[in-house]
Amino acid sequence: MISQASLRNLARKFLRVCGPPVSASRVSFSAVSFPFHVFPCTLPSTESHTTADKPNGAFSEYLVTDAELQAVPIPGGWSFEEAAQLGVSPLTALQCLHESLELPSPFETRPTAEQPQILIWGGSSALGQYTIQFAKLGGFRVVTTASSKNFDLLKGLGADEVFDYRDEGVVEKIRAATGNALYYAVDAVSEGKTPAQVTGAIGDKGGKVAAILPYESPRPTVKVAFSMLNNFLRRVRLQ
Repeated sequence: MISQASLRNLARKFLRVCGPPVSASRVSFSAVSFPFHVFPCTLPSTESHTTADKPNGAFSEYLVTDAELQAVPIPGGWSFEEAAQLGVSPLTALQCLHESLELPSPFETRPTAEQPQILIWGGSSALGQYTIQFAKLGGFRVVTTASSKNFDLLKGLGADEVFDYRDEGVVEKIRAATGNALYYAVDAVSEGKTPAQVTGAIGDKGGKVAAILPYESPRPTVKVAFSMLNNFLRRVRLQ
């Protein structure tokens, strides 16, 4: 018989396989007996890396992880390949929209006289592509940025207007396209020029920006909320 603590120590010492978050099998060690049990799941976090204190990742055949925190059961009828998408990006997109920006669920959204607008800066990133689709599902008019080669891709995902982020006049063009009334934005880049660009695209009355890296808003009327996936995930007991 071997305890959970001993097995965890063994895992930390010997399992050093790197890799990104991906659909895999959850390895849950019994508290009272050996062997272990394997259940279908997907791991939404990038906690596991090849370091002394983060010993394994998704390139391994089996993953050792905290089943009460980082393992999400695969929905019935989904393949492992389909579940591989349930990683950091879609959960961060949901956090940006519904926790940081405090937007209602698409299932709670009611039609309004004027369609709400949202800017998603960095629309061709993994986070941007998910956020476009979720925002569109919530009834938003979606404005986004990308390089010109990705315009058709993002329009196919639901973006109403796409602007070239390399354009020196992109902020002014976004303000014009949104009638200087933009209130919500998601900064899927959050570094370099984007803090000034994203907050600058918000209308004169101010608004909210969800950022994936922390920064201070250069405009007092624009609130920037830092979205961090680890704060979104909570410890839960899997049945």
